[in-house]
Amino acid sequence: MPLYSMNTNMRQVIHRVVDSHYDMGDIVSIEGLAGGYCNLSFLIRVRQTDRLYSYIMRRYHPNRTAEQIQFEHSFMHHLRQNNFTLVSDVIKCRDGTTRIRDIDLENHLPYYWAMFECLPGKDKYTWIENDLSAPELISAAEVLVQLHDAAIGFHPALMGYAKQPVITDILEELYLEVV
Repeated sequence: MPLYSMNTNMRQVIHRVVDSHYDMGDIVSIEGLAGGYCNLSFLIRVRQTDRLYSYIMRRYHPNRTAEQIQFEHSFMHHLRQNNFTLVSDVIKCRDGTTRIRDIDLENHLPYYWAMFECLPGKDKYTWIENDLSAPELISAAEVLVQLHDAAIGFHPALMGYAKQPVITDILEELYLEVV
């Protein structure tokens, strides 16, 4: 994904959130990641004992609920537990949770934040413009099969989630933007 530079206020907010909730090491750089659909994402590089590590920090859209985010994180954890390594691991905060609720000091809106491991490789997929070759489409289909296999046994109702996020609503919004 393409990177972009950010304003100082957002950098300060990210520093505050990371320093207050994670034991990550010293932040070396923060850059915005272009290409997300509704959330903001940032590439954060930190130094821990003479090694550099990269993480993805996400600020969720303000209409995302704690239940929706927990559903997402639980599903990602389930996939990882079933050897699907093409999904990031969610990094736990000091208190053991996977999300942070923070009030933006400029617009006074509550936002949730989360930190993810940064997967190696190049991200060639975007939400809107995809120009994949035939071999890339075949590879994407194979990955989708692996994802479905790894999802077997995920029962959100057993985990206390009364209702699951309705993906068809999101897909409908996306379709309307593309057309």
